[in-house]
Amino acid sequence: MTGSAGETEGTLDLRALRKSFGGIDVLKGVSISAGHGEFISLVGPSGCGKTTTLNIIAGFERPDQGDVLLGGRSILDTPSYRRELGMVFQSHALFPHMTVFDNVGFGLAMRRTAKAEIVRRVGAALEMVHLTGFEKRYPRELSGGQQQRVGIARALTVEPRVILMDEPLSSLDAKLRREMQVELRRIQQAVGITAIYVTHDQEEALTLSDRIVLMNKGAIEQAGRPEDIYSKPASEFVAAFIGEASFFDGTMVETAAGRARIRLDDGARVEAAAQPAFAPGRALRLAVRPDRVRLQRRTGETPEGLAGTVAARAFVGPFVRHVVALADGRELQVQTPASADDLPSEGDLVVAAIKPEDWLVFDAARGAA
Repeated sequence: MTGSAGETEGTLDLRALRKSFGGIDVLKGVSISAGHGEFISLVGPSGCGKTTTLNIIAGFERPDQGDVLLGGRSILDTPSYRRELGMVFQSHALFPHMTVFDNVGFGLAMRRTAKAEIVRRVGAALEMVHLTGFEKRYPRELSGGQQQRVGIARALTVEPRVILMDEPLSSLDAKLRREMQVELRRIQQAVGITAIYVTHDQEEALTLSDRIVLMNKGAIEQAGRPEDIYSKPASEFVAAFIGEASFFDGTMVETAAGRARIRLDDGARVEAAAQPAFAPGRALRLAVRPDRVRLQRRTGETPEGLAGTVAARAFVGPFVRHVVALADGRELQVQTPASADDLPSEGDLVVAAIKPEDWLVFDAARGAA
């Protein structure tokens, strides 16, 4: 099943969107460009503006300023039902008294599509979501995942140019949610449709997206590929929201031989990749990802690193999580492959080794890298 639009028809451009409610700025000049067939996730804490952005695209809200272009043309004055968009909701929004066939074909029936064409499109959509043979069932006879796939099929039957999804998997249990993430990405890539996906779940965004747009207080904090946002966060907020990290306060000592020498507030000294933007004496905020820390037992010849004690240890399938209590009372999160040799136990004295390139360094005054 493929859309009828050309390569530019699924492009979506949001230009400097501004929106206020009751004198409170909800969007502060948000600009996003989605290429044809691209999967973009809008991520951020509650109240950051991601759902308002989706509602403006859908035509449920009108921006105070800015424009929305689909295929290069403004759709601000186009009613929502004429915008050629598909919508998938958190609540499935299926009609309980209708069969799967009638639910999926509802949009086409409202458009007075010929019956033969409805049969063709509904059949193609159900095949796409692996629900062929379920046409005569009612929503109550389906699992949560099957109901959500019916909702996706219904959105696809009208052959939209862009599909909008508002936390569609949040009501599912953890195992089914992971399965549906894979299924949803498969369907989107098979159809080749542009997708805008709203979620507060950063792991889900990392799994699904070609690009992530991380929003905070009505503005875009950072936008980019999942791997870039994870490994090169532009601010302390990004590092904390996308993935896990342990944070430290420190002061720049000097930059020499391609390394930044930094003194942590507890007196420990660490080396990070060169930071030419920060002069000696500059207050810094450092972060490190749990998978970038290597634990070694403390021996008579203690290697360089952060000394501490394993305060907690948990086996989590393919890896083991350690919480290391440092001398100043801070906790360091560590994630190690479960297959690693000689993993420390709770109560063991350890040293955490961190490579210079694995430290994330931010300006303490602004939280920016």
